[in-house]
Amino acid sequence: FVARVAGNIENRDIVGSMEFASAVASSKVVIVMGHTACGAVMHAIDNTDAASMNMHALHDLLTEIKPAVELTEKNGDVSSKNVDFTNSVINNNAIKTVDDIRKMSPVMSSLEAEGKIKIIAAVYNMETGKVNFME
Repeated sequence: FVARVAGNIENRDIVGSMEFASAVASSKVVIVMGHTACGAVMHAIDNTDAASMNMHALHDLLTEIKPAVELTEKNGDVSSKNVDFTNSVINNNAIKTVDDIRKMSPVMSSLEAEGKIKIIAAVYNMETGKVNFME
């Protein structure tokens, strides 16, 4: 099963799809996979004002990513031009989304506690093609 959304955030529809995949269809692993150079994360970092461009749904999506920006240690330029900072936000966003899924879905959280599924964060490196799995 694949449920894809810009910025790899969770919402009820995405979590519902994951519950179906894990609790009903017996999928064993849920991977929240971000990627380097993620445009959604970059726009969240740079505070793109999507609402003023009449893109209210995009504004809401970027708002969901902003807590990961706040969680990230500020070291140097706090903009998407700072690749190290942006990559840290991308990592934190994937980890935060995993935590949010566990909170949003008691079913999936129980399945994971019982060792029936694993929910993990990962980031795909667009330059190297390698995936970094995080615990």
